[in-house]
Amino acid sequence: MKVIQFLAAMTLATVPVMSGFMQSAYGRETGETYDQGTSPTVRTEFNLFDEDRGGNLILDLKPENDNVGVFFGAIENYQIGFGRLLVDEKGKVVRDSSGFALFEIPFTPEEKLFDVGNLQAELIPTYDGLEIIEYTISGTKKDGSLAQINQRIFDPCNCNFDKKRAVNDLSYILEKSLLDGTIATAAGPRVPQDIVGGILYKTGVAVRRTTVPEPSVSVPEPSATLGALAVLSAGLLLKRKMK
Repeated sequence: MKVIQFLAAMTLATVPVMSGFMQSAYGRETGETYDQGTSPTVRTEFNLFDEDRGGNLILDLKPENDNVGVFFGAIENYQIGFGRLLVDEKGKVVRDSSGFALFEIPFTPEEKLFDVGNLQAELIPTYDGLEIIEYTISGTKKDGSLAQINQRIFDPCNCNFDKKRAVNDLSYILEKSLLDGTIATAAGPRVPQDIVGGILYKTGVAVRRTTVPEPSVSVPEPSATLGALAVLSAGLLLKRKMK
């Protein structure tokens, strides 16, 4: 009886371990959610990720060019709708302890322009000696063209981020939330034009499931393991009877 109890305990202990291996075939990917409008009203919303749905980093398609970065698949769920950010008595948008802008009226989507889109970053010199980093969001060829263009002024004397990485490194752009606070300078034909001149705010963490390659360790199926333990149990019992 003790042998059976021992094997039963092994079986129960083995199943969770195998379950853990099976669940590890899925990775949870996080990004950021951004809302655009003329504060405090917001009219568009999208998610920014630095990994594709396969769990692979989205790399710059033009790594040889320090002034231009192109990231296919970085934008997801670009939607048009309506929401209202929370502002204080001075009209300043209120943020939580993590730096996310808070809503007074949550964003309600009315139309999705595309599921997956692209982000382009470009460093542009200005006539007064400063530089502008321009972030362009667009859909794929199937979904449409330009969605919006946002700009951030790069002042070498007053800057706390790496200019090159702000253009060519998507993970850095996401880590530093470099789209947060940028100004919309253009909007596509299907996008509300009143977002132009407004500030882009990060409003939350975007989370989605991604499928990643299964672990290299070979893990037997639960049914096969249980069957093997059952055979081992029967063999040990038979051995005891023969004695």
